[in-house]
Amino acid sequence: MSSHQILITAPEVYSKRFAQALEARSLIPMAVPVIETVATPDTADMRALLEQDLNGIDYIAFCSRCAVDSLSAALDHRYGGGGEPVSECAGSAPAVNEDRRATPVVKVLAKCALAAIGKDADYVLERLRIRPTICPDEPSPAGIATKLAESGRAEGRTIAVLAPCVEGFTEPDVVPRFVDQLKGMGMKVVRVDAYVTRPVSEEAVSAAVTALRNGSVRGVAFTSAGEIAVLLRRSPQCLMDIDVACFGPYTAGFAAKHGVKVSCVAKDFSSFDGFAATIEQHYARR
Repeated sequence: MSSHQILITAPEVYSKRFAQALEARSLIPMAVPVIETVATPDTADMRALLEQDLNGIDYIAFCSRCAVDSLSAALDHRYGGGGEPVSECAGSAPAVNEDRRATPVVKVLAKCALAAIGKDADYVLERLRIRPTICPDEPSPAGIATKLAESGRAEGRTIAVLAPCVEGFTEPDVVPRFVDQLKGMGMKVVRVDAYVTRPVSEEAVSAAVTALRNGSVRGVAFTSAGEIAVLLRRSPQCLMDIDVACFGPYTAGFAAKHGVKVSCVAKDFSSFDGFAATIEQHYARR
């Protein structure tokens, strides 16, 4: 049995699945989420997106599962459903009258092509009853842009990017770079603030910093740049003497840019199983 305890700082909706993947590799997870994602389906951006029933929108790109939850709740509100807005992204939705909702929602969504990354594509099918047509090999926003460029059907088209409104820390450059990449391809980009990403309670962030500094954990595994940003904002030195694992090159790039030494990077960042395997291999070599 491994004695390597790994701190997980991802939002709760992801940390549970990630913890299971680590346990399957005989690693010991300590889950202390430092950020949360909260769906905001009733923002002005979301209302404007659906005001014309998606007429004029050629593509919708989901930046996370929370974006899917937010659009699903907004569709329920506009076209009939349970009537209960989703306030937190917990990986499951309130019950809705699917028969009542399905026909108008599917009809509206059929006007455009959907784009999602990694396991989020399955979640889109589960929540919206339509499988995304754009599922890039590289599970990242940049991968979506590459796939669109390869299709030859990007220039002059309009894409709605369902993105986070970041509160409490500076937005990492992943989504802004994605938007710039799309614009550089000649696309009209409608950025929609579909959910909020923000730090959790001060107590939780402090608990994570304490675990990093008192030797409670051997390493920390980051699934997004936001987790790194929140911890460094609280304690700029907290990642100095700890193994740091990153879920793909974009998170690793953000870490390196901010002076954090990265111990290992998942090559397969389409699932938490691949990330857990990378961490297991890192310790097996030591």
